[in-house]
Amino acid sequence: MGGMKENLNDLTREILLWCINRNIWLTAAHLPGSENCEADYESRNSNDDTEWELDSEVYIKIEQYFGSPDIDLFASRLNYKVTPYCSYRPDPNAKLVDAFTFNWGTNFNYIFPPFSILGAVLRKIVQDQADAIVIAPLWPTQPWFPKILQLLVDCPRILPVKKSLVTLSFNKAKVHPLLNKLHLTAFKLSGDHLKVKVYQNQLSTLSCIHGETPQNNNIGVISKSGCVFVLKNMLIPCHQL
Repeated sequence: MGGMKENLNDLTREILLWCINRNIWLTAAHLPGSENCEADYESRNSNDDTEWELDSEVYIKIEQYFGSPDIDLFASRLNYKVTPYCSYRPDPNAKLVDAFTFNWGTNFNYIFPPFSILGAVLRKIVQDQADAIVIAPLWPTQPWFPKILQLLVDCPRILPVKKSLVTLSFNKAKVHPLLNKLHLTAFKLSGDHLKVKVYQNQLSTLSCIHGETPQNNNIGVISKSGCVFVLKNMLIPCHQL
């Protein structure tokens, strides 16, 4: 079959009809990639930004803290952590394609998206009142970061910095160019304001002397024990995994 491309479907039909008229039978056979270099390259050539995979041992620890997700929303056959998974482009093993086209509110979602779409991811969580584990950098200066703090339903966990934290399955030797600056963190979030409220009611409040400038959301030094953020005078502890 020609797949989703109309021109390929037309070409396939033309070839099939030509063969039928001449009593020719077509059969499929596997051709090793080494003998079909151009097509093999195109099928395997991936955008690194969408193929980074979280270390499996680290992922297991995240599940121990936050629970087991029902679906991996931004994955491929090369890097999925949960089955079923949703891919960003057609994938024979994916249950769904393009996570933004369906409702997230029916599942507990695992989300490790390209950082460039984190803002859209957070808006979707709110829109669908969804629950999710989101893997994102600890970057307080980014416009999406305050929204992450507002959607928390558990204490964030800072992931360990090591070369194997994020890898490419097809190029294990490649190190993420921002590895030492990422401070990747697991955030358990919800678009359900009642769940958020339950968590916020458990937080300590910031007290300061009258006249002092309240602490803002900017991160300080990340110590072995973690760090603390402030959101509307609430202290949000961020622990090491």
